[in-house]
Amino acid sequence: MISLKDLNEIHLEKMVEWRSSERINKVSYTDVILNIEDQKKWFKSIQKDETKKYYAIYYKNKHIGICYLTDISFKNSSCSFGIYIGEENYLISGAGFISELKLIHIAFTEFKVNRLHCEVLDSNKNVVHLHKKFGFVQEGVLRDCIQKNNQFHNVVILSLLKKDWELISPRFDKYIFK
Repeated sequence: MISLKDLNEIHLEKMVEWRSSERINKVSYTDVILNIEDQKKWFKSIQKDETKKYYAIYYKNKHIGICYLTDISFKNSSCSFGIYIGEENYLISGAGFISELKLIHIAFTEFKVNRLHCEVLDSNKNVVHLHKKFGFVQEGVLRDCIQKNNQFHNVVILSLLKKDWELISPRFDKYIFK
């Protein structure tokens, strides 16, 4: 059973560990090495920011990842999202699949956005494919947008509109409400 819980201070040490790992850095925009003090400062800043909402992903009672909504615009009824499974043992468990579905549901029902969008390094083909499976449409590619390890990478831009989600979401209800 996958659940999303509001992020709090007990999750920060794992976030530092995961976000500083080579596996997560490889598919992230930035290469970072964090420490707990920096993470606590970051956490304090997001608590006051209405344009961001972070969740801890749990499988049963184990914290296995993070997902989030950012750039929440109430005026434009849109936001960005992201997700990562930090615990490697859960990468092929379906946890990312179900977590993303639950986050999409939250964005459209609780935050009442009309448009949900994301950016993915084009080398992360599995994630691009997963988003498309949920109805996301590729809007474009930002060529040579991100530089990592002295190499430029393209970024794929995808979006999902509420009206499109409403057409396909019933087939995913068994995962969202489980």
